[in-house]
Amino acid sequence: MNLDAGAEKTVKGHDSHLKNRDIKVPERSELSSRAMTLILSCNTMTLATSSGSSVWTAPVYYVYERGGFYFFSSPKSRHVTEALSAGRAAGSIYAAGSGWKEIRGIQMRGSISKIISPVKAARAVSGYLKKFPF
Repeated sequence: MNLDAGAEKTVKGHDSHLKNRDIKVPERSELSSRAMTLILSCNTMTLATSSGSSVWTAPVYYVYERGGFYFFSSPKSRHVTEALSAGRAAGSIYAAGSGWKEIRGIQMRGSISKIISPVKAARAVSGYLKKFPF
């Protein structure tokens, strides 16, 4: 499966309630760098899907390749069937933290599709096996 976050993976700046506080807010390029470091250092993504008024989340192991997130799941799993039916999903990646000041993560939304191209499939499998040598 491929979650192509596209333009939606833009790193957001800071919340407006932080503007009046004495907090150093990183520049956009630094935020992008931190986001990429987080993406490459974590192994799991929480994938969120919906169907009608029902919502669902599932943790998935992922690999990030050429601007897209790839994961493998059973084609019959709830998150896969809902995501493919809707053509979209959301996800979050975050590092473990023991307090609210340590929370670091990214949230995204985008299109999701089954990998059809043999070249993309081979690239995804190769990246996945490099990251997770089971």
